[in-house]
Amino acid sequence: MVNCVGLIEIGVNDMDRARSFYCDLLGLAVRTADYLPRVLVLENDGPSIVLYLADQATSIAYPNQAQTLLAFQVDEIQQAMDELRAAGVELLHSEPETAPPGLFAAFRDPFGNVHELFERQMEPGA
Repeated sequence: MVNCVGLIEIGVNDMDRARSFYCDLLGLAVRTADYLPRVLVLENDGPSIVLYLADQATSIAYPNQAQTLLAFQVDEIQQAMDELRAAGVELLHSEPETAPPGLFAAFRDPFGNVHELFERQMEPGA
């Protein structure tokens, strides 16, 4: 039935703030802004990441509530955590956690979405 993940959508309730967070802070590039003000498409090696304008923010009770989150791969998780912390981002882990296949640390975007930083330490499939 399903072949693969073809698109990733993230609901945000302030597109200017979302662009600042996902592009300026996290470092994702804009693929197209042709659909603004409702949609902004970001570059990604895999499926496109689409920011779409929602009416309101969310409140996710990580990790106790069922949810879908993205794990953004980084080269050095501690450095990435330090940069997010310095920018005032809410980190949900004080130190990186270990889980196959590497290290992770959760953070909350300005709209209540929870994502993770991820540093791969094992080869895929290992």
